[in-house]
Amino acid sequence: MMLAGRIAIAHELANLMTTIAGFTEFLGTGIEAKSPLRRDWESLRAAAHRACTLQSRIVGLLREPPAGACDVGATLDEWEPILRQLLGRSIGLRLTLPRGESVATQPTHLAQLVLNLAAQVRDCMPRGGAVHIDPLLAESEDRPGFSRFVVRGTGDYVVAAPDLALRAADRIATEVGGIILPTIATTADVAFEVRLPRSV
Repeated sequence: MMLAGRIAIAHELANLMTTIAGFTEFLGTGIEAKSPLRRDWESLRAAAHRACTLQSRIVGLLREPPAGACDVGATLDEWEPILRQLLGRSIGLRLTLPRGESVATQPTHLAQLVLNLAAQVRDCMPRGGAVHIDPLLAESEDRPGFSRFVVRGTGDYVVAAPDLALRAADRIATEVGGIILPTIATTADVAFEVRLPRSV
């Protein structure tokens, strides 16, 4: 019972850090590159990302990750029809993940994570657009040994506060020692970077 309580607190912390990291990214879109505030914002952004990383490690210590491994590209190819059905006619889907990248989670858990993130991105684009799921090939400096990909939307969108879909995705990621980092690159782009441990 005590362990379950600790895990619940860790997940609540994850929700708070996801919100903080997301709105930190949004604040950055209003700060010009030459602004004296830019350096302060970059420090704040780095601190938020470090806190998210630390939080995911705490959850990993509290709970054993689900046994299993799955190929990211192959799993999402299999779930593509369901993804398209979830997004609806006004939202396109672009999958560019290569096969061969294996992560330490069950295929159904990975699919649920991506479905939830896709739903979150869809809800940010009420006037239509496209959801892209792309690989990030560069190794993460703070988290080596992790597979990285991004779920992003392109189109007219409104900023939406993290909802149940995003929180569900975050819970799945943290349970396997992974992390989701929300980023807003421009005023026409919303994205979530996913980092999941590679299977050994």
